[in-house]
Amino acid sequence: MTIPIPGFKTVKRVEENAGAMDFGPLSKDQMRQIAR
Repeated sequence: MTIPIPGFKTVKRVEENAGAMDFGPLSKDQMRQIAR
């Protein structure tokens, strides 16, 4: 598993990055689509 380390240049960016956790991990199907 790969976990990117996002940048923290602005408060807005931190809030956006933290908000992504609300969506949970991607499914295997979603990961296959990304890998294409």
